[in-house]
Amino acid sequence: MSAALTPLPSLALTAGKQQVAQRFGRAAKSYQQHNELQQRCAQELLQLLPAKVGQVIDLGCGPAVNTMALVARSTGYLGVDIAPEMIAEAQRQVRSVEHQHTAVSWLIADAESLPLPAASVDTIFANLSLQWVGDLVATINQFHGLLRAQGCLFFSTLLEGSMLPLGAELQALQGGQWSHRQFYSETELQQLLAALPGWQLEFKRLPVTIMNDSVLAMLKDLQGIGATYRGDVNRWQHQAQLPSVLSKSKLQALQVNMAKYRNEQGRLPLHWQVALVKMTKQTD
Repeated sequence: MSAALTPLPSLALTAGKQQVAQRFGRAAKSYQQHNELQQRCAQELLQLLPAKVGQVIDLGCGPAVNTMALVARSTGYLGVDIAPEMIAEAQRQVRSVEHQHTAVSWLIADAESLPLPAASVDTIFANLSLQWVGDLVATINQFHGLLRAQGCLFFSTLLEGSMLPLGAELQALQGGQWSHRQFYSETELQQLLAALPGWQLEFKRLPVTIMNDSVLAMLKDLQGIGATYRGDVNRWQHQAQLPSVLSKSKLQALQVNMAKYRNEQGRLPLHWQVALVKMTKQTD
């Protein structure tokens, strides 16, 4: 079947969400050249999925990074992204790909207010996209209503200890102290999710280290996936993203300060802590 874009007249977004959408929109064409972290997390998350996932939502689908892997397991695929440019790029990526046995469609929407019927999907897949929502609990409660009985939510998200040592060095340059409180700790997130009614929870922590040849390459990768927004979206992201522009003097200072982290091969690490989560909808 052919892929079809589900049109929306407009999205009622907060100023912060509009900036997020704009950042990711500008990264649409460069995203797949810089998304090693996303790819590695997706590989791990896809391993948690069963062979058949029924009707699936790919939340934060980006430029169709995981589309075909999900299409191969599903009876219907809906790619959702807040950035229209991401949806446009996704359509271009899969236009010539055969998916005759699975209906493929697209939706420009905010994850916190999906315009979909109750009990209409079997699986929700969200790879490194839920850290952008303002209210995680309300969003997951919304997913509970969208899923059919025994439906599953699979998601990955960032934990305390992510974006180091770069984040700490950047914060020091800005005259502040790096705080791990930018992200939930493993224990905090587990407790928050376990307290939500109507779910069976499975949780795993995944440490990921991305090696870079230079500070500039590291910054370019983060910029290439749209990770330069610093607005107060929520506690997960507040001050945890990169400044959009570094002055020449601060960039030089950052390069000097980061030199001490180089390994024997002269490469720089960027450490991430990732939660891999499966939540199965329980019914009375």
